[in-house]
Amino acid sequence: MRRTALFLFPFLAFLLSACTVPTQPLEPADLVFNISCRAAITSGETQVTCEVNRTGPGILRVSILQPEDLAGMDYYWSGEGFSVAYAGLEAQSEVCTLPQTNFALVLQQVLDYACRPDVLTVEEDHTYHGSFDGCDFSLTADPETGQILSLAIPQKDFMAQFLYDPPAERTLVVK
Repeated sequence: MRRTALFLFPFLAFLLSACTVPTQPLEPADLVFNISCRAAITSGETQVTCEVNRTGPGILRVSILQPEDLAGMDYYWSGEGFSVAYAGLEAQSEVCTLPQTNFALVLQQVLDYACRPDVLTVEEDHTYHGSFDGCDFSLTADPETGQILSLAIPQKDFMAQFLYDPPAERTLVVK
């Protein structure tokens, strides 16, 4: 009897795992475009690690952490203007003065566009597709939280991986 139970247990475990219902993809409206995390971005030959903080449409801060020679450079779209700061110097403008190929500008434009209604189509594997400025792009999202995990724009040789810190463990203190 024990041998039969030991033989059947792995088989039953396999059957139960095969019968689980796959997670349905979130609707595009359920994706979380307010972002506060680190990001590893490759855009052409540019590779940076930066802090990304997006609190709403048109409002984004990108602070470069790596490479070392660009660390401390800060791009900021306030919704009403643009500024860039580096080494204690800051330049402000009503319009963004970055080249159209700048990774931070590409990130800002595509995220602002992707959060609009009816822009994204849902694919499998929690992937969402859209097109902006003649270029197709895809987003992946966490199926449970809706947080954006990656953004790829193949025609621009652009890839961003969003790296969220794990939630802090909560400790219950009993006095």
